[in-house]
Amino acid sequence: MDALEVVLVLNLPPEEVTWGSQPPGTAWLVDFLELDKGGVVYWWRSHRDPAWNHHIREPVRFWSVEEGTDQSVLDALRDRRVGSLRREAPGSDQEIRARTAEELEAALAHLRAVHRSYWDRAWRRAHRGVGRYPEHHLWEAVEGYLELLDAGDEDGDAHP
Repeated sequence: MDALEVVLVLNLPPEEVTWGSQPPGTAWLVDFLELDKGGVVYWWRSHRDPAWNHHIREPVRFWSVEEGTDQSVLDALRDRRVGSLRREAPGSDQEIRARTAEELEAALAHLRAVHRSYWDRAWRRAHRGVGRYPEHHLWEAVEGYLELLDAGDEDGDAHP
């Protein structure tokens, strides 16, 4: 396997898990799971939102806190029976556009909050550690917002 793409669904509200950002308190998990060592692309999602979005298409759940590891998924992956995997998917293109518009609004609010707080000493201190700096948060807020903006442009949607 050349690369692994993982969606980590967190017990946080959507406004704390905006697209492209690393939510507060997750740097330790990236370090512990060595997600930043290469070969792994990962995204964060709120448990209140679907795991899929404009970028993540048809994710397959292989582990959850409630149920643990889904061995049937791992067996299917091992045996290369990917067609048999149960996938989470939107019902329509309209559902994807609506989800993208909602995430764009949240991303803009997040970008504004990071911009507003960026030079505040307490905020900067709270957003530093485990190889992360305030600059990372600002970059991720910009990147996430612009990606969603571009996704909305591709669909012909209006922007907030």
